[in-house]
Amino acid sequence: MDPEHEKKEEISAEFALHDAMDGILRYLNARDLCRAAQVSRSWNEAVKLEFSRRCPEIVRLPDNYDSRLTNTDGPKFFASNELRSKPEFTLMLCGSTPNTRIDLNVENSLMAAYKPHLPGRLMIIGVDAAMLDTEEIRSCPRSMDNAPTNGIIAFLMPKFRQVQIKVGFCPSHRDRPIRRAKSIVNSIMPDNWDSESTILLFGRIFYTIHERVLSYIKRRFKPNSYTVLGGSMANYIKIIDCLRDDYPAYLGMEGCVAINFSGIERHSAVITINQRLSGFESDVAKFAKGLKSKLKRCNKGLICGPRVGVHDYWIRYREKCYYKIWINIIKKYFPNVTFMGFFNEKHLHYIGMNTGQDDSDQKMLHELVVSILILTHD
Repeated sequence: MDPEHEKKEEISAEFALHDAMDGILRYLNARDLCRAAQVSRSWNEAVKLEFSRRCPEIVRLPDNYDSRLTNTDGPKFFASNELRSKPEFTLMLCGSTPNTRIDLNVENSLMAAYKPHLPGRLMIIGVDAAMLDTEEIRSCPRSMDNAPTNGIIAFLMPKFRQVQIKVGFCPSHRDRPIRRAKSIVNSIMPDNWDSESTILLFGRIFYTIHERVLSYIKRRFKPNSYTVLGGSMANYIKIIDCLRDDYPAYLGMEGCVAINFSGIERHSAVITINQRLSGFESDVAKFAKGLKSKLKRCNKGLICGPRVGVHDYWIRYREKCYYKIWINIIKKYFPNVTFMGFFNEKHLHYIGMNTGQDDSDQKMLHELVVSILILTHD
């Protein structure tokens, strides 16, 4: 046989092997990937490549009432069996409405239960309604009807992918709002000035700190290099962050926390709910049409907004307008995107931007809107 032909066959066989390994490894969890890496040097390289592709992840994990977390005997929870990668940052949304819970401090228990399992930074935010696609996730029984729990939703960013994660927070009540805002924004500035930033911003119901943080983001970040999503919380909703390794701490009434993911492609839109449902659906369809050619292999979405809204159209036409209706419409146009959503009171402020528009002309703090953010990667 011709030596050149033999060489071509060897190269083709090598490519076929790599394709086969990629096809297998993409379905394995973190523990099985670590086992596969021990097979040979080529498998080890393929596993490293697969880990580098995994970012981010939205999953449902056991809540604090699940026997896998509480029982000493029987099946136990192992993060490596549930997750596809080892997270560097984890954000959990704890619903439902805190003033109807049996346990008002369930976030404390969740932090204590999950800190040993999830390395890196762990943050738990209490919300009125937490959603995984179209299903509401309840992490604590309600006192009024003792409704059962069905887990807790988590957004995880792996440490293997080349994505820079920075967190800024300010629980202090002593400094002026402008100093707190500068401290937060300075903490989340990316090392690479040219990188694209995705900023999640949460805080208690304190309008000034949100306004000042967003204003300072416009001043410090490179124009059109960032997008933001988030919202304010009512005064009974907790934001719990592991500020120290030994004990979780609370952000106070005027606290605010920002998370910046630099280096991942993202697209966002702000859809007003101050219109009829047909108008809302039309705006979502327009956003989906513009993204059709831009979405890649893996897509994850974040949504925030009010649980309900009030408008003359809804009263006049007797339309049902609340968070489950809105997220069902969004899923209709993004069926292959996994969404994590949080919804709070209608009188609060919600944060969002329209990518593709000049950020200097945009308002980022809104009322009666649904903010959508989609992260996409190969």
